[in-house]
Amino acid sequence: MVVITLLALACLSVLLYMWKQACENNVRMHEVTATGHGEPVQLFFISDTHARKISKKMIESIPGKVDAVIIGGDFVDRRTSQQTLLENIRLLKTLGPVYFVWGNNDMEIDEQLLRKLFSQHNVTLLENEVVQIGKQQDFYLSAVTFSPGKENIKRA
Repeated sequence: MVVITLLALACLSVLLYMWKQACENNVRMHEVTATGHGEPVQLFFISDTHARKISKKMIESIPGKVDAVIIGGDFVDRRTSQQTLLENIRLLKTLGPVYFVWGNNDMEIDEQLLRKLFSQHNVTLLENEVVQIGKQQDFYLSAVTFSPGKENIKRA
C-alpha cells in the first residue's frame, strides 16, 4: 500500500510540474553574433500560446521596440476565442512588426478567418518564403510550413 501511495504522489507531482511549466511565461534573452554589415537586429520569438492570453507584464518587460515579432506556430487552437486572439495580436504589435508561421494546432480554427484577421491587423503570414527584416539590416527570415515537403523547403 505504501508503494502505491508513493507512486501516486510521484505521478501527481509530475503532473503538477508539467501543468506549471505549460502555464509559465518565460522570457529568455540571447545574443547571437553574425558576420556581415548593418545594424543589430532585435527579435522577439513566441510560440505555443494556444488558448492563453499573453501577459501584458511580460510584453512590457521587453526593452524597447524590436525589428520583428515572430510567432512560431501554435498561436491558437480550437479553444481560443476570437477576443483572446485579437488581444494577443494587439499586444504583440506594440513590440514591432509581427510575422506568423503556421503550426499544427493553428489549423484547428477556421483558416480563412485567421488569414482575414492577420490581414486586417497587418500580421505578415510567412508560407514557404523569405522576407527581409528591417530596412538597414542584411537579415532575412525564412519559414517553412508545419508540414514541409521538398518543394516547400526549396521555395523558402
